[in-house]
Amino acid sequence: MIDAAAKYRDPTVEWFFHCSEIADGSRSTEPATEVTFRLVAGHVGRLEAHDIRPA
Repeated sequence: MIDAAAKYRDPTVEWFFHCSEIADGSRSTEPATEVTFRLVAGHVGRLEAHDIRPA
């Protein structure tokens, strides 16, 4: 896993994620909410956001 806070702070980059990766179980978040996350290799080998939490 990659610590997103350390290397991937570019606000112009969008990361794919599945709603089940939102850590509080809500499966949703308000638009423009700042979050922290880890990057992991997804099912098709691309990096995806994981363990998404409010910043």
